[in-house]
Amino acid sequence: MYTCFVCVNTRLPLLIIGSPGSSKSLSLRLLTKNLGKSEDPYIKEFKALRSFAIQGSENTMSRDIKEVF
Repeated sequence: MYTCFVCVNTRLPLLIIGSPGSSKSLSLRLLTKNLGKSEDPYIKEFKALRSFAIQGSENTMSRDIKEVF
């Protein structure tokens, strides 16, 4: 979560890679849901997040990723 938060707020690309069921999607969903909507004054400073996801595999090409964005 911390790495996702830092990358989002510093506009750094982030690839989250892991086996099925390792909470990759959940971590991004939690961040998306809570940024910009929290009552915490510190967290309220950050803008809401809009995410784009791609289901990749060993056959995914860079052009496939570029098409999502």
